[in-house]
Amino acid sequence: MKKLQGIFLLLGLWWLQSCTCCPYFNHMFNAERAWKEAEELRRARLDSMPTDTTVAQGLERQKYDRVIEKCSRTLERFPDEVKQKPRAVFLIAESFRQQGQYTKAVQKYDEFERYFADHDSMTAAEYQRAWCLYKNRDFPLARFAVDRVIESGEEHPYYFDGLNLLALLEEHAEMPDLAISALEKILASENGTPFLRAKIHIRLGDLYFKEEKWEMAYKHYTHEEVKHLEEKEQMLALAQGAECLFNLKRYAQAAKEYEKVMLAHESQSILWMKQIVRWGEMLYAADDVDRADSALYFLTQEKRRSVYASKAWFVMGDYAQMRLKNFAIAVDRYDSSWTTGPGTEWGREASSRAIALRELLALRTVKDTTGQARERTSEEEFQIAELFLFKLSEIDSALLVLDRLLDSGGIAEQDSPILPRAAYARAFLYDEYKDDEPKADSLYRAIIANYPGTEFAQRSQANLGMRITELTPEDLAHLAFLQAESLMTVVTEKIQKGEIIIAKNLPDSAQTEPIAQVPLPDSTSMDSAKTDLSTQTSQDDSMQIAEENEGFAPQPSSSLLDQALAAYDSVWKSYPETERAVQALYALAHYTENYTDNVNEARRLYAILRAKHRATPWGEAADYKLSSRLVHSDKDIERLRRRVEQNKESADRMRKQYEEEQKRMRSEEREAVQMREAADEVLQDDYNTMYDFE
Repeated sequence: MKKLQGIFLLLGLWWLQSCTCCPYFNHMFNAERAWKEAEELRRARLDSMPTDTTVAQGLERQKYDRVIEKCSRTLERFPDEVKQKPRAVFLIAESFRQQGQYTKAVQKYDEFERYFADHDSMTAAEYQRAWCLYKNRDFPLARFAVDRVIESGEEHPYYFDGLNLLALLEEHAEMPDLAISALEKILASENGTPFLRAKIHIRLGDLYFKEEKWEMAYKHYTHEEVKHLEEKEQMLALAQGAECLFNLKRYAQAAKEYEKVMLAHESQSILWMKQIVRWGEMLYAADDVDRADSALYFLTQEKRRSVYASKAWFVMGDYAQMRLKNFAIAVDRYDSSWTTGPGTEWGREASSRAIALRELLALRTVKDTTGQARERTSEEEFQIAELFLFKLSEIDSALLVLDRLLDSGGIAEQDSPILPRAAYARAFLYDEYKDDEPKADSLYRAIIANYPGTEFAQRSQANLGMRITELTPEDLAHLAFLQAESLMTVVTEKIQKGEIIIAKNLPDSAQTEPIAQVPLPDSTSMDSAKTDLSTQTSQDDSMQIAEENEGFAPQPSSSLLDQALAAYDSVWKSYPETERAVQALYALAHYTENYTDNVNEARRLYAILRAKHRATPWGEAADYKLSSRLVHSDKDIERLRRRVEQNKESADRMRKQYEEEQKRMRSEEREAVQMREAADEVLQDDYNTMYDFE
């Protein structure tokens, strides 16, 4: 009997070992139970906090960890088990996804497709892998993965979810048209829960709003299915619908819709105050001035020192300026906006506009010294146009002022230089602000015809895409200066080769460097020049010589040198208002000083340069050459001061090091003395010291 019991026991153990339900009873049962508990926790979390994060936390995350643990043990201990293995891999991937570990989830989904492509859960794995790639911001691969889902057609259980994901990817790729197409397909199928369809309507409204398709956006924001959303989301959709109506210029209807949104919120809340201001703007646009003034004034009295009160005053001032054209009232309201919130964005903008309006009123009521009214000059008219454009943001008013200025041809003869600038400003406004390209092109061509040789004609050609043929005086002076530089380069090379003999030798540095690149000569040439120049005249004599602006009359050393010097002379006399003229004058004086022995002529040219262009680098160089005393610049003095400070710091640092070293040495000496004294005391306490053995 005992033998039979032993045999039956061995057979039972063998049967249990070979039974395929062992992994299920050991691990998969616990994994499935943990998965169900985690899903119940997830649904409860989403029901209570629908706007909360979708990543599992706390106990829910622990349940998913247990699922991963049990499924992993199944795969490790039973590698040849066929029935439970696909389910284990899929649950691991799903658990990683719910925990927000999208990279690990994608790896497990790939493993699932590699080994179990024919499993029933493969359709879910395809979509969830695409979703994890999207959440992991791997958008190209996510697009590739979701295309497989969509290509399967409506038979795929996740087809419409794939369309939703495709819309998200297209929206991220800034292709709103494709995103709209994907979402419209979902709505056309009449599938999905009412809540999901309401969400899609909101997303479509946002996309159409971004594309400025106001009619379609309003249609989706106000769709009847939106009522399945929370009240807060419904009010946001209604507010966006009112904004669409406002952009469609249906101002009265927009104000009526927005009033519903405003009344739905708690009074005195921040959102309520913000909506009051916006409602006032809509009422102004609908010409319901009394209600707008009443609403905005009520807000300014209820919240006197708030950013929304400042904005309310700004909106009232903007209406007085833009619509009523009553600048005096606008200034008062802008001042109130700044007083209410001087540190706010609206307060600063209101202050800027108030200052601009005061300047505008002053220009409009300008009087001469005799108290009689006079006509405004072209310069003043142009200033008014600039105020309208840059400070008050009134494009149409700026254009009216420019039209009046240009049609009159300029108020006074001396103001005519402002006309090309005003003409270009008008053309630019039509081009950039009004988007009236035909009008702008005709104005640009009129500038080219009426004001040739100006920088505005040059800019007009560039804006029209034409080849630049108009040359300004600055351009002509630049070309002439380059020709003079080329001639002088040839002269310098011939001097170095000995082909031209000059009266004086120029230092090597000054012979090789062009004047255009070296506005200030080096110290060697300056010091040598000061010996010849500084002793011949004082600053008062130089000013007197500068007023005698005679022609250049050098004593030439060769005909080629004469041509180069004459070329520099021609530049500064032909184009006296350009920067190249100043450079050419300095070059003429510089080479006259160093290549000829006519020092008086060089001194006269330096004096002219110092008198007329002293603020330029070349004028400073001329002043240095004519100065009779040593001059230190501010940079030199600052450099000397820094050097003195550095020397002082270095001396203090070395002194401290020396004192610390001396202190350390004295301390070591004291320690040595103390050690010797201690050693002597030890010897005196020795037994042998008690007796005298001499």
